[in-house]
Amino acid sequence: MRKALLRLAIPNIIANLSIPLLSIADSAVLGHLPSTIHLAAVSLAGVVFNFILWSFNFLRMSTTGITAQSYGKQNKEAVSVVFYRSLLIALIISMVIVVARNAIANIGFGLMNPDFGLLNVAMQYFGIRIFAVPAAILNFVIVGWLLGVQDSRGAMIVVVFENVVNVGFNLWFVLGQGMAADGVALGTLIARWSSLFLGVAIVILRHRQWLVKPVWGNIFEREGLIQVFSVNGNIFIRTLSLLAVFSWFTYASSLQGTDMLALNTLLLQFFIVFSFFIDGFSFAGESLSGKFLGGGKIKALRYLVRTLMIWGAVLSVIFSLLYLCCGKLMFSLLTDNSSLIEMAQSRRLWVVLIPLVSFAAFVWDGIYAGMTHTAAMRNVMLVAVGGVFFPLYFGLEYILPDMNLWIAFLTFFVARSVGMTLARPKQLQVHKNQ
Repeated sequence: MRKALLRLAIPNIIANLSIPLLSIADSAVLGHLPSTIHLAAVSLAGVVFNFILWSFNFLRMSTTGITAQSYGKQNKEAVSVVFYRSLLIALIISMVIVVARNAIANIGFGLMNPDFGLLNVAMQYFGIRIFAVPAAILNFVIVGWLLGVQDSRGAMIVVVFENVVNVGFNLWFVLGQGMAADGVALGTLIARWSSLFLGVAIVILRHRQWLVKPVWGNIFEREGLIQVFSVNGNIFIRTLSLLAVFSWFTYASSLQGTDMLALNTLLLQFFIVFSFFIDGFSFAGESLSGKFLGGGKIKALRYLVRTLMIWGAVLSVIFSLLYLCCGKLMFSLLTDNSSLIEMAQSRRLWVVLIPLVSFAAFVWDGIYAGMTHTAAMRNVMLVAVGGVFFPLYFGLEYILPDMNLWIAFLTFFVARSVGMTLARPKQLQVHKNQ
């Protein structure tokens, strides 16, 4: 079990760690241009693209869970049907986004209301990168399916390849060809489609034994479609709710001034760093929990949950101690602003608590997704957002105005952890006669 977990988790962690490489490279190449408008435009358009990609990331989670369960049953036809059905859904969503790209841009940039010069550059960037979205969404399915058939190494290759190619082309277009935001967009476009083709090649070369000739009747089979739309719909609602919390976190920070926005953005990076590592175990949990459930191995499933919780707890303690002991050093690596470092030091407690209060929610996310226990995942998220986060934020607004946002944010993760523990699937509930 432990070897299987590490075999799946380590490639996922490596893939996750390659993601910041792209952001750092983009900021570096654009940050050295004479005008800051290009960096600002990419950041602005990035908000729109993050919303799109976060919203449709459910395709990866649902594909992993359903595929892993079919894989656990050793049902080759079902594994194959999941692949074709998910690709078809991703293709339809992609076509709608491309067709509606002008409306999406108008709404997205309209809400942010940038000045005319910034808007022009952002629209130029958006106009190129929007055609990379279909490849990104289709890749959600490729990566999700690879994780479902327990091939986290293949998934890692796809993700790392995309980010490395993206960095390479961004550097070449901006520094070598004299382009700016448009060069970064073009680099992303090439990288997305290149990684998609690589992903398809990996599927065919490494797992063609799991792919049978597509039969339209099976792809459009009623019960299968109901399951797919139900699982995807639940994860979609859950993801939008989570996005609402992070969006509000940024918005509420901005209400307290530029310094507080910069401070909270800095502190939130510690959450992101921790998530890169714990998500590796969460993804492994998706793959194995679906496999064990599909194969009827309930004892192994329960052992998996216990192991993931123990490892998650150990990892959270390590990160909390690291943040406690090396917080100032890590702050100084992120910024050289002495006043910002001093402010961050005074609020270091929030950073230390992040791993401790959030690890169980990450682990449960993987287990719930793998077991396609998504209705409960959705319900717990809605309660945590509507019943905990926002009531605490507004309830403490005048009592603890300097702490209400972080108290609400951290308690939100506690609520999710407790809620998912209580609402865990019946296969994980121990009864007296067991």
